[in-house]
Amino acid sequence: MADVPAAEAYCARVSVGRDVALSLAECADGQAPFGRPQQPSTDAEPRSAVGVYDCLLRVLLRPDGEGEEDLPAALALLRRHPDEVDALVALELLPADMPLAALSGWLHGSVSALRQGARAAQVERNLAKTDSLALRAQLGEERRQPVTIKPGTLCAVCGKRIGTTVFARYPSGIVAHFACSGENLHVCPVTREDFRRRAFSPTGAP
Repeated sequence: MADVPAAEAYCARVSVGRDVALSLAECADGQAPFGRPQQPSTDAEPRSAVGVYDCLLRVLLRPDGEGEEDLPAALALLRRHPDEVDALVALELLPADMPLAALSGWLHGSVSALRQGARAAQVERNLAKTDSLALRAQLGEERRQPVTIKPGTLCAVCGKRIGTTVFARYPSGIVAHFACSGENLHVCPVTREDFRRRAFSPTGAP
């Protein structure tokens, strides 16, 4: 490849803030759009794809036609972008007799990136677990609230006495016959408030 820095700059430019992928055929045939705008795919079926940095690595190590392999540039690319290049793709493309010492810098960065991703996933799981426990505690507190049905207590929907019939009591304090409550018990039949939104509100407000 004549201008590796320009190709690398292109990769950095088009991959910022979005997931950019190229077809495997473009990489294998040396048709990667380095230096020209990438055209969106119009294929009806999703195509097998690789990232732009993976594609650049493929062009450097498996050049098409009269191109020559540029191993130093490929190793430099790996060292600069350990979290952008798929490790499996890189190991497949690199020569089988490549000394491990030559890959130590890239492998360290790649493993660090994987660990960071694993830690982020663990944090997300812990946050989801905390939210679940908080919601269960809130639900238990609501269920412990006493409900007193007096002889004169009226259904907020039909206006008739609750009596001894099955009823529903909402977090807002509204009481209604179960038959008058509608199919969605999460929604107040009078105010139409969806109480599931309270669960995800930081203050518990509607």
